[in-house]
Amino acid sequence: MSHSTDAIRSELSPQGNDFLDYWLSLRADRLMPERSRFSPVEVKHLLPFIVIHELIDPETIRLRLVGTGVVSQYGQESTGRNYLDFVEPGRRAKASEAIFLVREHPAGMCVTLQSSTQSGDCMLRQTIALPLEDLKEGRKFVYFCSTRHETGERQPTAPEKLAIQSVANRRYFDIGAGIPDFSD
Repeated sequence: MSHSTDAIRSELSPQGNDFLDYWLSLRADRLMPERSRFSPVEVKHLLPFIVIHELIDPETIRLRLVGTGVVSQYGQESTGRNYLDFVEPGRRAKASEAIFLVREHPAGMCVTLQSSTQSGDCMLRQTIALPLEDLKEGRKFVYFCSTRHETGERQPTAPEKLAIQSVANRRYFDIGAGIPDFSD
């Protein structure tokens, strides 16, 4: 089933919808907006939820920026680290492929992540991922807006260090190039 940006909106948090609207406003007539057009001043209210991934190679997805809201919920700073270090070893290749598809296909991605902390507590996060071009330096970026998905389950009372993340649900959506062929 094909999902467009309009169809995915009902699944997104308010922050996810704001992020999508801002990304769409940067595109002009391009499939992907140019990274230099992204202005943090324009989306100050989203900065705590923004996570910027630089796609180096299939084994290295560098976290270039992790918003303060994400850092505080995980209880640790992860900027500069390899995102794949937080993915179960047996799922790293699939996780890398999924993120690379956002940029290479290109497409949008909406994911519900189950995050486990070192103490064993779990939390759900909703993440929307969208690609950006870097015409100046030719680097590959995917920008994420990641917010806690509230449930009736017990939530950690204090920030705890992230141990591992797994995908509870993943859905790609069409930004103009169709939906990539991918299964978890």
